[in-house]
Amino acid sequence: MKSSKMKISFFDVFTLCMVFCCVLFCGFFYPVLRDQFYYLGGYTNPFVEYYHSYLETNPRIGQFFSNLVGRNRWLQPIFAVMLFTSFFWLIYRVVFRRSIEFQKTPIRNFLGLIAGFVFLINYFGEMFFYVPYSGNYTFTHIFSFGYLFLIIDEFVYQKAWLDEKELAIWFLILIGIFTGLGNEHTIPLVLAAFVLFSVVNYVKLRKLPNKKLLILSIAVLFGYLLLFFAPANSVRYHFVGEEPYSLNAAQYLENWKMLFKMYYYYNFELASLLVLFPFLVFYFRKKIEKKELHRIVLFSVAGIFGLFVDAYSPLFGTRVLFFSNICFITSIFIFFSQIIVFLKTKIFHFVLNIFLLMFFFFAAVVSFHAYRNYEMVTSQIEFQRKKSPDVVLESGFNYRFSKYLDRKVLLETGENYIDCNPAKDTSVERNLKRHYRLKTISIK
Repeated sequence: MKSSKMKISFFDVFTLCMVFCCVLFCGFFYPVLRDQFYYLGGYTNPFVEYYHSYLETNPRIGQFFSNLVGRNRWLQPIFAVMLFTSFFWLIYRVVFRRSIEFQKTPIRNFLGLIAGFVFLINYFGEMFFYVPYSGNYTFTHIFSFGYLFLIIDEFVYQKAWLDEKELAIWFLILIGIFTGLGNEHTIPLVLAAFVLFSVVNYVKLRKLPNKKLLILSIAVLFGYLLLFFAPANSVRYHFVGEEPYSLNAAQYLENWKMLFKMYYYYNFELASLLVLFPFLVFYFRKKIEKKELHRIVLFSVAGIFGLFVDAYSPLFGTRVLFFSNICFITSIFIFFSQIIVFLKTKIFHFVLNIFLLMFFFFAAVVSFHAYRNYEMVTSQIEFQRKKSPDVVLESGFNYRFSKYLDRKVLLETGENYIDCNPAKDTSVERNLKRHYRLKTISIK
């Protein structure tokens, strides 16, 4: 009988180890950016803080973890590695419909998924290393995207993954509520998918939804209602001058314009591929297994409908599009896994490893360079504060390192965090004044 074990490439193992080391390094040295200056205030009770967030600022459950991790520099690299591992484990599970097993799973497949995401997401760093986004978006998207995978797989393959696990009902309910509290843009989409596919399955097969998936879905709905009616949502809408739970047609259309601009400026590679993707799928449709073709279409449709929900957001940005991009990229990965032969060639394997090593090495360099600048500026503030509460710096934050890599790794370069006007404060200046007990802060 032929052994199921396979030969493991040393180059693959080395690349994977280096990638994880660099993720750990970036998590530790990622500079303080924008909202993270709020965490300079030091430790507070995370449960009390989340309670106030639910009432006044941000009701998403990810905010609890952002607050917890954001105040502890030692937790940040641990969170980054755990998030990175969990995210790509899920992507692998969705694309190949199997779990990763040591000595049975080609490491190059796992590396290929990472490389594909790095190449297609031009704001990779902010979604995995910037705690306010990694906690509020990437972390909670793992649960909502996993839920979408369960729904689609039950519809396409009639596969009840939850029945294969000995999961207590109370645990399913807890996970469901947690998922529902994750993000107001993604949950309506996945709940709508569950209802639609359940109706179709019943009409075609006279089959009711899987019991465990139904319980999970009810819990997700309950969690989403807790999120939707949170008092903080009204506060956020009033902050941008809009009425909560109302549709402003002009703003909605304006967000669509911004959406296209974001794809052009921040995700040009992905946008270009998405334009070609329908033609590629149609051309190679006979080479793709029928059920996998259905999955490609369904994940793509989920991504498209996700954009319609995203455009409703009062505070729009690249992070809001991330769930749709996950759906799109997953469709692309499934397509490539079905028809592309050259992915298995040695030359492609070599290029893939070199690409990952270069990107994550330079991501670590960019992070370290930016963190050194952060330490230099804050040490100047501390030094001048000893003389006077009115601090005037020679220069402010400047995390700029590389024109191409800066946006790939960093959310911002920090150059506008401190301005020349001591009478008017930016949000960063207010946090710095509070932390260092300053009267004014500015640059010459």
